Amino acid sequence: MLRVLALTWIALALTLASLSARGQSDPPGSVPEYQLKAAFLERFRAFVHWPASHDPAQAKPAVLGIVGRNPFGPRLPLASKQPGGDARALRLVECTTPEDTLHCDIIFFCNAGSELTSASLRVLANHPILTVGETAEFARAGGMISMVPADRRIRLEINPTRVARTGLRIDPQLLQLATIVQGKDS
Repeated sequence: MLRVLALTWIALALTLASLSARGQSDPPGSVPEYQLKAAFLERFRAFVHWPASHDPAQAKPAVLGIVGRNPFGPRLPLASKQPGGDARALRLVECTTPEDTLHCDIIFFCNAGSELTSASLRVLANHPILTVGETAEFARAGGMISMVPADRRIRLEINPTRVARTGLRIDPQLLQLATIVQGKDS
């Protein structure tokens, strides 16, 4: 039941995302882009399965690392406000070195195009840590999930080969909502 509610919420967020696009002012009543991305980051925990050795359900709270500029402020805008999700808050940490990313459960790469992004993805290559970016190239360049603004929506791209190499599993329901991509190393 919780999965159905969470999946419904993600579908609603994708619909709401059509009201907000990068570089455009938000129409009255729309949800700003980074508020939507924050909601996705929180909901991904319900659709990603970690190996028992690195299950963020064991940690209180789960750790979300930010590589690059932090667009969320000190905490996610929707933390603990949505029904049906994991009630545990995400603790935000800023990652300034690739080694910092190893202490996280999820990493968000803001405007991922830097050397820090490339180096972090190399360090994380065999670790069960979910990597999420916001550029169309991210999932093809070694990341796992891209949240890409397109046609006034947020489109998800997932690289399942990259995910599987780390021992993570993504729920098929989430895969159905995404565009499946292959990376350069696939």
